[in-house]
Amino acid sequence: MPNNAERVRLAQELHDGIAQDLVAFGYSIDLLLGKADTPINTRKDLRTLRFGITDLITKVRDEIFTLRNSAPLDFLDSLQTIAHEIFPNTTIAATKSTSLTHTQAFELLRIATEVIRNSSRHSGATHIEIDFESTQTQHMLRIADNGNGGAGPNRIGYGIAGLYERAESIGGTITIATDATGTTVEVFIPVI
Repeated sequence: MPNNAERVRLAQELHDGIAQDLVAFGYSIDLLLGKADTPINTRKDLRTLRFGITDLITKVRDEIFTLRNSAPLDFLDSLQTIAHEIFPNTTIAATKSTSLTHTQAFELLRIATEVIRNSSRHSGATHIEIDFESTQTQHMLRIADNGNGGAGPNRIGYGIAGLYERAESIGGTITIATDATGTTVEVFIPVI
């Protein structure tokens, strides 16, 4: 098994190499899909190909995450690191939880990462607020942004569908409320 330095180097190679190439390839497919003169049958094939690329990107990112996080996952520290990379002035109100399993922490962190990235890329948000609370029966993660809204069950794309799938995989649920003043995503996961 590689030591920590080798794992970090492998993660860097994956990120700077294949992960970036797959993202660029996905964008190229998106451009073809957006062209008005692309035939309908070709669009269907391109969408299938795009689904495959999106799945590969997710798998590569999961591997990068695993390589970089060989130590036990500290959910709140990891969440703070990710949030501050994208929104430096993020405040996180949290109750420390020792009852999140490694799988729950991993999936919840992937959900949070997707929501935070979407807030930055798609909503025009300039600020997010994050709350995490654990009770005896459930964990609750709330991420609210001040963007222009638009996310939600009525506009399910791959990213939002993935959020629901990840939550379901750990027995959780997601609610999304959105309007012109922002979007709030809440994730509820049972304590195991």
